[in-house]
Amino acid sequence: MGSQPFDESIRGALPRDFIWGFATAAAQVEGAWDKDGKGVSIWDTFAHTPGKVKDGSTGDDAVKSYDLYKTDVEWLRKYKVTGYRFSLSWSRIISMGGKDDPVNEEGISYYNRFIDELLANNITPFVTLFHSDIPQALEDRYGGMLNKDAYTPDFVRYARVCFERFGDRVKNWITYNEPGVYSLAGYAAGVHAPGRSSFRDRNEEGDSSTEPFIVSHTELVSHAYVADMYKREFKPKQKGSIMITLHGNWSEPWDVHDPLDQEAAERAR
Repeated sequence: MGSQPFDESIRGALPRDFIWGFATAAAQVEGAWDKDGKGVSIWDTFAHTPGKVKDGSTGDDAVKSYDLYKTDVEWLRKYKVTGYRFSLSWSRIISMGGKDDPVNEEGISYYNRFIDELLANNITPFVTLFHSDIPQALEDRYGGMLNKDAYTPDFVRYARVCFERFGDRVKNWITYNEPGVYSLAGYAAGVHAPGRSSFRDRNEEGDSSTEPFIVSHTELVSHAYVADMYKREFKPKQKGSIMITLHGNWSEPWDVHDPLDQEAAERAR
């Protein structure tokens, strides 16, 4: 695989092998929410529920990346991007989500085309397995991540399908995007899907004092299972890496020798 030409405008600021680019999530950009066999996700349900999104927006169309992915990749190339992080839609790959449910081959075909297009333009794919959009079917069956024992085998099977189908080309895997945000926004504040909290002015169900911790535990346990599976079964042949995306704020002083800058950085932390 080749690489993008070095951008001379950043010479001296970043090393030549620094990978830079953009990051998105399937629910944010793909659109085509019910196209080509895709199942319903919790974000589809949440956004379609009146009053959940302030202006009534949905991800039904989003920026139509599902249909315009070649145009998106062309723009990435023009911006001299060397890496692109995106998530797979679980409900596009396994419409009903479960370990015994059928794989949606049309969804597999789409992601194959997208990955191949990135690589053809010398852009390294960084693939997130889960970015907040569990299949609605699993939420309905057993409460989604509130049921660790039921959820974990389903997530492991979904990950296995992804490693088997895309791992020959994808060498950078991410299990979860910002797991803390999913548990807090979805189960403590209830302002993101699935919309559960103790605040009855916005959510009919949920317990902000317990559910965020249950969900966070499920995320950590299922991450461990998937990471272990990849390292044992897939990494020896595919030679890739698996990781998790965490969120956090960090500040450094503009001038490391200036006491005022040092103090400002400490305050920001």
